Amino acid sequence: MHRFLLLSVCTVLLIAALVTSAALAADSSASALIFYDTAAPPDLRHFRIQFNAEKTSTLDVILDIAAFGATHMRFKNTYAGEWGAWAAYANRAPWRLADGPSGPRAVYCQCKDSLGSLSMIRADTIIFERR
Repeated sequence: MHRFLLLSVCTVLLIAALVTSAALAADSSASALIFYDTAAPPDLRHFRIQFNAEKTSTLDVILDIAAFGATHMRFKNTYAGEWGAWAAYANRAPWRLADGPSGPRAVYCQCKDSLGSLSMIRADTIIFERR
């Protein structure tokens, strides 16, 4: 795994250097800035629905998030579903569970940092009991 990562970094830097070289050769007044992200992606350590409650009688819940290095977060109600819009990172966020009859509900969370690196996806479940 480490060899592949090293090869990828070298390949990216080589391509950036060749493109920069060609651009500078074509225009002597051009300049280039190459930035390499060495920081780890955000660490999404904790994600819970409704403070880790087992059940809820409302579709409107609070999500509890702990992610280190995150600047944004997004959520979805189904694994294959569409992600909601990116929002500024916060430790808590209001969310609406998927509508339907009583039964289990899931919410998926993903965070990203200011450079766009994505965290792993975490999920939590809760039982919705319609009143």
